[in-house]
Amino acid sequence: MAGAKLGTSPMAIVDFLEDYTNYNIEYTTSFNSWDIMEISEEYDTFIVEIYNNGDDVTDGMHYVNIEKKTNENGEVKYIVHNAGKYEDKNNNGRCDEGEYYEYDSLEEAIHRAGYDNNGQTVIIIGIDDPTDVEINEEESIITDAPDKEEKTC
Repeated sequence: MAGAKLGTSPMAIVDFLEDYTNYNIEYTTSFNSWDIMEISEEYDTFIVEIYNNGDDVTDGMHYVNIEKKTNENGEVKYIVHNAGKYEDKNNNGRCDEGEYYEYDSLEEAIHRAGYDNNGQTVIIIGIDDPTDVEINEEESIITDAPDKEEKTC
């Protein structure tokens, strides 16, 4: 969707979503529990940049997608994608449906995505269903990348 327009800046993702899509978004750079809980209640999915180790930023950082879903018991759960953590129930070496770990809060999901369950927020971008705001159709299609087979992890 964005081609190579995003680069590595988390604000480039925010700018892209604001300028070229009609998704509702909000972001925070806070790692305060209250702020994380507040944004988690308002949005359906999150792009999160985390430090792999909240105690040592030289251990690197990466982006994950955290999906909010309601399970069959009506409980809200958070599922981390792109963290390399899953329960390989069928021992096939890849993450299949039903093998993601589910967490009780967005904050817990962020911490667990890091090394030794010590991830630290750099930015959380909350994303929700599109609004009816019109966008420029010509500018919204920026990629020339070929279609790829979608993977589960």
